[in-house]
Amino acid sequence: MTQQISIPEVLTKEGIQLLSDALIAKVQAGDENPLNVLVRLRFMSKVIDSAEGVIKELASEEASKLNKGGDSVAGADITFSEGRRTFDYSNDKEWTALKEKIKEREELLKGLKKEVADTETGEVMAPPMVKYSSPIITVKFK
Repeated sequence: MTQQISIPEVLTKEGIQLLSDALIAKVQAGDENPLNVLVRLRFMSKVIDSAEGVIKELASEEASKLNKGGDSVAGADITFSEGRRTFDYSNDKEWTALKEKIKEREELLKGLKKEVADTETGEVMAPPMVKYSSPIITVKFK
């Protein structure tokens, strides 16, 4: 990638699409090697992930000071709210036992090569369906 991408002062959804389209067009036109671009995108993604963890904490402190209506930063609307509510059932013995039974059942089914019947109960057990995600290109930085 010989040309640098510049990030505009005001950030918009349209700006995201324009930058993305420009990068895709360079690859599709053969001006850039797709693997080279992918490696550089992954690099930037790692930089962002690494910095965002620390910066997000600091930004959260700053955002908590905003008025209820929020504010605008670099063209983006910013609001602050507490994290979403989640439930942890691990303190319930019955829930924990059921979860363990599910794990055991999954392991049993994974081991099946074909449909079989339990001779004691007559239950027919089928192996699980196997699904594959999209292809993976692994990028490791030295």
